[in-house]
Amino acid sequence: NQQYSAIAYCWSQGWIDGYTDGTFRPDAPITRAETAAMLNCVINRKPMDTIAASRFRDVPRGYWAYGQIMAAATAASS
Repeated sequence: NQQYSAIAYCWSQGWIDGYTDGTFRPDAPITRAETAAMLNCVINRKPMDTIAASRFRDVPRGYWAYGQIMAAATAASS
C-alpha cells in the first residue's frame, strides 16, 4: 500500500489517530473537520471549544470537531 509509510509516519508523530474502529481510510475523501483536526495537531494548535457561537451553519456547538474547526478558522493571535 502506497499510503502505509505516510500514515505510519503521521501516526507516529501523533498527528492522526484513525477512526474509532481503529482503521485508516486512505482512499476515502477527507472532511473539513478531519482536515482541521489534523492540521491543528501538526501546528500544535489547541481546539477552541470556548468560542460561544459558531460562524458556520453546519457546525453546531456539540459537533465532535467544533473546537478544531473554530481554531482553524480563528486568527492565531486571537
